[in-house]
Amino acid sequence: MTNTESQNKGLEIFKAGESWALLALGSLITSSATRNLAVIELLMRPVQIAGVIGESNGKTVGQATVPSWFPTADAILQTNGGEICTKLKEVAVVQQLQPAQENTQLLLMDLGVLSLPASTRAFTLTYSPWFRFMAEPLSFSIVGRMAAYVAEIFRFALVRDGIEASILTQPDACIVSTPDGTRIEVTGMTALARVRLVAGDAESTFNLTEFGIEIDERMFPACYAAGCDLLKSGDKLINVDVTQVGHRLKLVARPEARNV
Repeated sequence: MTNTESQNKGLEIFKAGESWALLALGSLITSSATRNLAVIELLMRPVQIAGVIGESNGKTVGQATVPSWFPTADAILQTNGGEICTKLKEVAVVQQLQPAQENTQLLLMDLGVLSLPASTRAFTLTYSPWFRFMAEPLSFSIVGRMAAYVAEIFRFALVRDGIEASILTQPDACIVSTPDGTRIEVTGMTALARVRLVAGDAESTFNLTEFGIEIDERMFPACYAAGCDLLKSGDKLINVDVTQVGHRLKLVARPEARNV
């Protein structure tokens, strides 16, 4: 396979996921305009909440204070003894939410149905939007291994579509690669920092720490065109700087969008 053939194959792989690039572009523009980058920050690291288990009126009750926005049903419940590690909505646990301090709620759960040992007296609830995607091997082990978890999602998506892919793990990054040389470089174990997509000399980067996106026209033509249209129309993007150089379009949130 020639270099051109290899690059074209990689470009076809990425074009198939252009809807996600458009979603990322829209999220950056909206988040910058509203000066609320919480969605991007949530992609960088999961939210993990510690809770305690005790007895109340003859019942085994789990208790934790969670943010008002926290999607408890989609959070991963894990007991400190390791007996349970699953999405909360997958177990028949009766939940009750009560108002607590500002922007928080008190979560009470009847854990009697889980038949936990008496020594189990603590649990965690972990949430990340990355849990919405399938990973292989099936796991919810994301804390402290963000790059590895996201790389496993990308590899699963490729293999599911019949594309051979492997993962090279480094101290603070993982590289997903295919036999034709296509690469997805995911950086940041403690906090996801960057996702770089490479096909030959074409590359696009989603830089979470800088709140920026660099799009290669050859990878994501519709996404690139949408950004260029904003420049041509003269519309002023609020709190976002946009530059175009050759095949690439770059959008970065201005400092005023980050420092609220």
